[in-house]
Amino acid sequence: MQAEAVNTQITQRGIHFFFEHVIFRVSCSNFWKRVITYTLLMAVVGHLIENVYTGIGFLLGTFDVTDPNYVDIWLRPLKPMWVYSVCTLFFFFIIIPLKEQIHKRGRSKLLSITVVFTAAFLVAFLTELIMGLLLNQPNELGAYPLWDFSNYNLTVLNQAYLVNDFWYAVLMTVCAFVVFPLLEHRLAKLKPRTHTYIMLGAILFVGALFVWYLPTYLEPWQINGLVES
Repeated sequence: MQAEAVNTQITQRGIHFFFEHVIFRVSCSNFWKRVITYTLLMAVVGHLIENVYTGIGFLLGTFDVTDPNYVDIWLRPLKPMWVYSVCTLFFFFIIIPLKEQIHKRGRSKLLSITVVFTAAFLVAFLTELIMGLLLNQPNELGAYPLWDFSNYNLTVLNQAYLVNDFWYAVLMTVCAFVVFPLLEHRLAKLKPRTHTYIMLGAILFVGALFVWYLPTYLEPWQINGLVES
């Protein structure tokens, strides 16, 4: 009987969580407008943040200025990098609901930060690893089209660099507890029509950048002989 009661309680909590964090949000048009806006803009903002991150690494000697992994960062600073859009979607549908659920259970702030950071690290690591395995396979000469971590320590299958994933997790944690609540507080005061204008502005802005940089997306594979020119 006790086991059945526990199972019933878990099921009820699962249903409540589903309706609160999925059904409610899916039915809210402003939520989807913000998701689209954040997802598109983070493709550009994430690239700019990576510029700052690697710039600090160059100054500290962590990265070599001649490392081909970071050439595209300096040459095309506004090029939309869609890996950050993927992470943004995970941020919306995993990190934020997880943080809210922990908060509602009255857990300590330290536990909340620890759990969110762990989840963020897994998101960054798995996103980099899976996208690398799908899109960054070496050619017959062993050349990687997108990034090459074969000479780095703390990597997984030469695709995911754990040091970078750690700092991405730190960034997502800061966003979850500081940046995102501030933005949401500001956006909540805007009219639905304003949300629409912001979303359309993001679509036009990032869309224009995508079209501008479109020929460069296949360059890594062309250079390494993976795609015919």
